[in-house]
Amino acid sequence: MSELRQDFSALSDCGKIVSNLGIAAPPEDWLRDWMASQASFRLEDCFFLQERYIRAACRLLHMTLEVEQAFLSALPMFQNSAALQRLIWHCHHALFVNRTATLAEIATWPDIPRSVSDTADMFYAVLFLSGISALQEIYKQRQISESVLVETLTDLALWMQHHHDTLGVWGLSDKEKLFPHFNGTLFSLGRLQFEMQAFPYDFHIFHHRRQKQVLILAGNGMHFRPDGYFADSWGMKPPEKCWSAPFEATDAVIHGIEVFPAGRVVPRTMDFAAEAWEEVVCKSTPVLFVHIPSSGPLIYPQCITSLNRSKEFFARYFPEFAWRAYACISWFLDAQFVDHMPADSNIIRFQQMFRLFPVPGADDSQMLHWVFGGPVKDLERAPRDTGLRRVILGHMERGGRWITTGGVLVPDK
Repeated sequence: MSELRQDFSALSDCGKIVSNLGIAAPPEDWLRDWMASQASFRLEDCFFLQERYIRAACRLLHMTLEVEQAFLSALPMFQNSAALQRLIWHCHHALFVNRTATLAEIATWPDIPRSVSDTADMFYAVLFLSGISALQEIYKQRQISESVLVETLTDLALWMQHHHDTLGVWGLSDKEKLFPHFNGTLFSLGRLQFEMQAFPYDFHIFHHRRQKQVLILAGNGMHFRPDGYFADSWGMKPPEKCWSAPFEATDAVIHGIEVFPAGRVVPRTMDFAAEAWEEVVCKSTPVLFVHIPSSGPLIYPQCITSLNRSKEFFARYFPEFAWRAYACISWFLDAQFVDHMPADSNIIRFQQMFRLFPVPGADDSQMLHWVFGGPVKDLERAPRDTGLRRVILGHMERGGRWITTGGVLVPDK
C-alpha cells in the first residue's frame, strides 16, 4: 500500500482517515473523541508498535512463536501508514488511557479492509496487546498476582487462533469478547472465568431461608411461547398463542410463574409465602458471570476448584463488589442433554450445579459454531468423530432443536 501523505489537518480529520482506509463511515464514538486523542498523538509514544515491546509482551503471555510472528508481521502495516498510526492511537487512547470506550461501542468498530494490507486482520490484535501495561497497573493497584493476568490474557491467543482456523489468516475478529479481560472485570481462575456484572434479566431469584432451595420466577410482562421458551427464541416469529407472565410481591405473598428445573416456563401462576423466601437476585443485582473458555475439556472437578478459588479471589481483591450469585449463559446448560448423556458426564454434572432459566433470543447458533464451526447444512455429511457431535446430530435428526440456556448458582451462606 502506498503511504498516505497528508498534512496535519487532514490527519486530524477522522472522516477523511477512515475514508482513505476504505472504511465506509467512522463510528459515532470515534467522531466524538477523535480530536481529544489526536491532541496527544506522538509517534514516539506508540510504544506498542515497536518490535521490542511486541516480543516482550508475547514472552510475558507465553505465546507461541507462530503467534508472535503474526504480531511482528503486522508492524510494517503501521510503519507504512500515518493514518493507521493515528487510528490505532485513537483506539488505544479510548480503551486504555481515557477509558471512554464501552463494550457496545467496541462492537461497532469496523474491521480494517484487507485492501489496506495483507495483515489488516491483525489491527485489533495489536490494539489489545497494547493494553498490557495499563492492565498491569490495575492489577498492581489491587495487588493481584501477575500470574492471574497471564492466565486471563491467554484468551487473546485463543481468539486469534479461532480467527486463523476460521478465516485462514491471523487476526482478531471477536474484539468485544476481550473487552472485560482488558478492563479488569474478568479473571481466569483455573478452568473457568469469572466476570463482575449486573444481572441483565428481569427474573426474580429467591433462596429459601431454611432449606437449600432456589426459586426462579419470571418477571412481570415477560413474553413466552407455548413450549416455555421466550417468544423470540430461534429468531422465529412469535406464535399466536404466546403469553405474558405476571409477577407481584407483597410482605405476605410472592405471586408469579415459576421457571421449572429444565429451564422452561409454563403458564401456571403460584403463590409463595414471602416470609419463607429471600430474594437474592433480580435485574441489576451484582453477580459473577461464569465463562467457559475453549481451552480444553470441561472437567467437573476442575470447575469445582475454580468456583472455590473465585470465592476467595473476589473476597480478597474486590471486597466492595457484593455479588449475590453465579450466573452462566451457555449451550452447555441446555437441559435436553440429560436425555442423551450419562448422569456422570462432565456436561451433566456441570449443568446440574445451576438452576436453569430461558434466555431471550436464544437459539442453537452458539453450539453449532463451537462444535461444528457454523450451521450444519447437511446432517448426513456432518462429522461424527466425537461423542458430543453424535449426540447433537442425533437429536437434530429426530427433529429436535438445541438452545442456549441460562443458569444461576446461589452459594450457601
